[in-house]
Amino acid sequence: MKGPRRESGVVMNTIKYKKNEEYNVAIMDLTHTGEGIGKVDGFTVFVEDCVPGDEVRVRLTTIKKQYAMGVPIQYHKVSPLRQDPPCPYFGECGGCQIQNLQYDAQLKWKRDHVVDVLQRLGDRSDAQEITKDVIGMEDPYFYRNKAQYKISKNGKVGFYQKKSHHVVPLDKCIIQQDPGEDLIKSLEAAIQDLKITIYDETNGKGSLRGVVQRLSKATGKMMLILVWNGDVNDQIQAFAKRLAKENGSVASIYCSINKGRNNRTMGYENHLLYGEKKLVDEIGSVRFQISPLSFFQVNNAMTEVIYQTVDRMLDLSGKETVFDLYCGMGTIGLYLAHKAKFVYGIESIEDAVRDAKENAAFNGIENAEFFHGKAEDAIFLLKERKIEPDHVVLDPPRKGCDEVLIQAVMDAKPKKIVYVSCNPATLARDLQMLSAEYDVMEVQPVDNFPQSMHVETVALLARK
Repeated sequence: MKGPRRESGVVMNTIKYKKNEEYNVAIMDLTHTGEGIGKVDGFTVFVEDCVPGDEVRVRLTTIKKQYAMGVPIQYHKVSPLRQDPPCPYFGECGGCQIQNLQYDAQLKWKRDHVVDVLQRLGDRSDAQEITKDVIGMEDPYFYRNKAQYKISKNGKVGFYQKKSHHVVPLDKCIIQQDPGEDLIKSLEAAIQDLKITIYDETNGKGSLRGVVQRLSKATGKMMLILVWNGDVNDQIQAFAKRLAKENGSVASIYCSINKGRNNRTMGYENHLLYGEKKLVDEIGSVRFQISPLSFFQVNNAMTEVIYQTVDRMLDLSGKETVFDLYCGMGTIGLYLAHKAKFVYGIESIEDAVRDAKENAAFNGIENAEFFHGKAEDAIFLLKERKIEPDHVVLDPPRKGCDEVLIQAVMDAKPKKIVYVSCNPATLARDLQMLSAEYDVMEVQPVDNFPQSMHVETVALLARK
């Protein structure tokens, strides 16, 4: 018979831990999804609704070989870092993970997380030295310019519960620019009065799948996108007409058709039912026209901080050619254009490239050009035109950069690379590859998503 397994000198015998048994646990850290991390005789336990410094009695709900999960039964000691969540739905709604943690402690955890990931996954012994304190918000609430409302079977509006598709009804959201109280009431009343059926993901029946609200910080106007399991018909036309009448800040209403048995929020086919085609917002002095499928960062104030950080790191004099890779709708490139000689943006999503070109024209920016395709191919084509970058900006999705692209960037030999990351893990991996030819000079985390575990990070690299 095999004995208990050992890891790092600790006996890992999960047989002695049983479901529903209770243990005392001291919480030392947080997971990337917001659960507290503690130990019982060296065995890791993840505990809901805990913050570092809590000492709790925990009932185990799940037992695995290397860890257990549990819920707090009694708090023996309450952490000095804990605060009362200002939102009454915290703990039910899955939108926020750490409203129970004081904001200064949230910022400290995010910096520590970036440092830890750079050390463990990026093998960077200098992570502590090069990582700056997180730039946070003066008011870490009422910042989101986008909400994806879900609808319960009985027509109540809310958000999904954590780790489920159960809708938690609510009457407002305190991290939205507009808490949504009037809109939520208007939606629920219209759903009932117009007898709109709610989509059931178990059988694919029902009409309304959800409502997306996009807000403009610059104009105070909003775009509503009604996600519809079917074609445009009289019922959704009546729905849109009523919402426009009852909500004075509505600039436009779209029907987004999604007939698929999938988890996509919106469909690819979007029909304007009311008002203006685009919502206009701005970052700094640059204005952007936003369509239903446009990717636009949810936090205007901190997005501008990110772009200011990119600007500072590049230190443009007006003589530089900048390649903006994974450029999306051109937000970073257009923000930098007034200080650069020329900006070339490259993006694999064709609709985003069209938006970028339209936004360049909308702002009268003539020293920016945008290409649709793979960035590594576009770099080669630009080189054939004798166009090479002085600097490169990388702003990839959560999965990070393709290895082929990283090699293409290094082959282009820019003086500086600024990497804007929404995932510290893939940032660490990619910095490790880029470090073959570039020194990482600075890593600046920015709190683009207060009350959540997410952190944006901007890294500056200089050619060796």
